[in-house]
Formats: sequence, C-alpha cells, structure tokens
Amino acid sequence: MYGLLSIADLEQDFINPYDLSKKLNSFVMVEYGAQLLMTVVLVLGGRWFIGLVQVGLSAYMVWLYVNKKYLLDATDAFKEAKSHKNRRTIIFGVHAFSMIFLVYMLIHTFVHTVLSSGARETAKQLFKEAATSVHGF
Repeated sequence: MYGLLSIADLEQDFINPYDLSKKLNSFVMVEYGAQLLMTVVLVLGGRWFIGLVQVGLSAYMVWLYVNKKYLLDATDAFKEAKSHKNRRTIIFGVHAFSMIFLVYMLIHTFVHTVLSSGARETAKQLFKEAATSVHGF
C-alpha cells in the first residue's frame, strides 16, 4: 500500500524520483523476505488454499527479482511508474484477498470450535439478521 501511495505521489509531483526510489528500494528485500516466510509458514502449517495463493505471489516476486524489475530506478522513475504501480497493485490485491480470506477462516474456526451447537444457531441467526439489515433485504 505504501508503494502504491508513493508512486501516486510521484505521478502528482509531490515527491521527486530520487527520494521515491530511495524510500521504495530500502524495504524491497524486507518485503520479499516477509513474503517468502509467510508462504513457508502457510504451506507448512497445512493452509493449502491460501498457501498456494501465496506460492503464486512468491513465484511472481521471484520472477521480478530474477528479471531485475523489483527496484525503481530514479532516472527512469516517470517512465516506469505505471508498470511499478501495476506490479504493486497485483501484490496488494493478493494480500487483500488473503487477509479477507484469513479473517473469514478465523471467524469460521471460532464459531465451529468455541461455540456449542445452540450457540452456533444463535450466531447463525445473528449473522443472518446483520446481513439483512446491511443489505436491506
């Protein structure tokens, strides 16, 4: 998200290309390392669906690294801004999907392990009423 906002700042001339490349390039390897660590933890933890989604994203990030498209060059920042924005949008989209899915699974696990069968029915009715009030059906 930070990368997307920073590139938008470059497009609007709120930041110069040198500062942008310095800021973004400073945390790229940390971002890649955290992505690989999260992928390994999810796969080894048996979270196959979300783990495979993260494996796909990790493969994309490795492809960017191998093809040397992961760093932003200050001299070509304006030319490369759109492609870097597209790459960061893909990464952000996968992370947003993963977060929504993991929060759903957290709630699902809580409802099915902590609550008794009577409490599950109450929770089901509560969620159904909440969904109806939000959507107006």
